[in-house]
Amino acid sequence: MARFFNLFKRSTTAPRVIQAGDVPAIASSAPVATDSARVALSISTVYRCVELLSKSVATLPLIHEVSRERGAYMACDDALTHLLSVEPNEWTSAFDFWRMAVQVQLLHGCAYIVPQYYATGELKRLVLARPGTTAPATVLGRYLCTDDDQGINGEYDEHQIIRLKGATLDGVHCLSVISFAARTTSLAATSDVNTLNSYANGGTTLGILTNPDGVPGYGEMQTEALQGAADRVSAAIRRNDRLAAVGGKWQYIPLGMTAADMQALETRKFTSREICRFFGVHPSFVFDDTSNNYKSAEMANVAFLSNTLNPILRQIENEIERKILPHVPTGGRVSFRRSDLYATDLAGRMAYIEKRIATGTMTINEARTAEGMPPVKNGDTVFMSANLKSINEYNASTENGPQTENAAQADPV
Repeated sequence: MARFFNLFKRSTTAPRVIQAGDVPAIASSAPVATDSARVALSISTVYRCVELLSKSVATLPLIHEVSRERGAYMACDDALTHLLSVEPNEWTSAFDFWRMAVQVQLLHGCAYIVPQYYATGELKRLVLARPGTTAPATVLGRYLCTDDDQGINGEYDEHQIIRLKGATLDGVHCLSVISFAARTTSLAATSDVNTLNSYANGGTTLGILTNPDGVPGYGEMQTEALQGAADRVSAAIRRNDRLAAVGGKWQYIPLGMTAADMQALETRKFTSREICRFFGVHPSFVFDDTSNNYKSAEMANVAFLSNTLNPILRQIENEIERKILPHVPTGGRVSFRRSDLYATDLAGRMAYIEKRIATGTMTINEARTAEGMPPVKNGDTVFMSANLKSINEYNASTENGPQTENAAQADPV
């Protein structure tokens, strides 16, 4: 029983320590894509969904916040914030780092990030393991990594490695989105290949060449003569000749369906929307020609943030709070600055700031700081809208109102 309990007990293993001068000899600037990932990314809808999700996460700064007073959290400009939002390691920017991490999670099922520490216990760098170099060990809560090029090799404990899980059926092994959407992506890839072939041969189809009056010769000689005529027509088509001369009363019988018969365009639309369903992305984000208006676009943005993007953000925050913050003396929390998603909507952003100032949840200087402007004198005062009053104040003013009004009329001074 004690052995079973220890499987779920938090590990007290110290973080992996590296020397201050240790730098990997070869640093890979991008994860290695497998063949299945390359094939999937060759489909425009998959590429757009992966780029949209990964870049949306990478756009948001990841900030370390510490508790100040009365439970309020304030951004802390320390080394951890620098690693999370500026430069996780010497060969990767924070934008590229989080973009690649989300890409690996979507395309390979799981992304592994290894924190490396100085001998003093201070966090030095974050390293994203390349796909296929890290996998769960035979013991629950242990992981084997063989990414020698980036200086991470060995067995790691659960709390020594950050694991961004994709879809999992057993809690240990993860599956990528494209593995679940394999049939749909295969259909889309086949449709692309067939469309390319149709355009490459000028839209011609497979067919049979016949002559109702027969051909000279007997038996196999007739077949050879017929095949020779077919070869001449095929050669003319390959040469892009506009016309091909065939003697006699030859008749061409096409085999197979044309692109119109197969409704190729409708099939491409269907597969595009099916892929969007797997990734949780609204079709308008992949430039699908669905009917769209201002209100539906606004609701699509809200749904994208709430249902698709926010779970990924929270997963990253939670993993860092579990694996890294216990080794940070100041503690606190990490949080993506989600307000940056609306940075380009100026009207909506100004209405948001105005309401926050009017409700007393933001001061003028805090609003100016958020907009990159210097503070002003007396800008730290908290304002509150005076249009509302409590029910007790309303009753008191109603009871004393006539007397106060008569007194004011009798003595205007």
